[in-house]
Amino acid sequence: MIIAIIPARSNSKRIKNKNITLLNGKPLINYTIDASLSCKSVSKTIISTDNPEIIESLKVENIDIYKRPASLAQDETTLMPVIKDVLDSTKNINSFDYFVLLQPTSPIRTSKHIQEAINFIIHENADSLISVVKVEKNPLKAFMIDKKGILHGVVNNSYPFASAQFLPKCYYPNVAIYIKRISTFLKDNSFIDKTTIPYLMDAKDSIDIDTYSDLKLAEKILNNS
Repeated sequence: MIIAIIPARSNSKRIKNKNITLLNGKPLINYTIDASLSCKSVSKTIISTDNPEIIESLKVENIDIYKRPASLAQDETTLMPVIKDVLDSTKNINSFDYFVLLQPTSPIRTSKHIQEAINFIIHENADSLISVVKVEKNPLKAFMIDKKGILHGVVNNSYPFASAQFLPKCYYPNVAIYIKRISTFLKDNSFIDKTTIPYLMDAKDSIDIDTYSDLKLAEKILNNS
């Protein structure tokens, strides 16, 4: 069985109350909730939040609300301890094989994407899966500046001058879907390992809400779909 975890911390910086801000008249987090509940392979959906507004407004059937401790709701808090806290607090966690992490900032990601990713990781018998999007401009062509002010290629000094078609293809995590075998996560506390496989999504479906411009773009995509 598979458990879905939706992390929804309060005090977002660029968009106030981002997780419950309206997108086409619907709270942003509800797009992810609906996608999780509509995915046939997800047996349980848990929201981890410290936001009392989310706790009060999301008393939805088949959704478990886990009140996150304040110590795990700080600006510097990473997702790893948040996930472990949820797993440690979930009854009968040993009956679940994988967890899927669904961030509420990915409103274009649907239950179809989640189901495809789940089918893929089960078919490959992998421990970990991360959704990715192909980058338009290859970062291998970039430079970095060292402490002495000298330019160096990010990987080597030949890649910045190579034709893009001959460089390895690069992908960014689009933060839409992370899947991990629970037993492995409790051992390595990481999303990536030797068996991590990619689930490729297109740029349109990979919108991650971080700014008001992202909200406007997501609204346009939803209205044209």
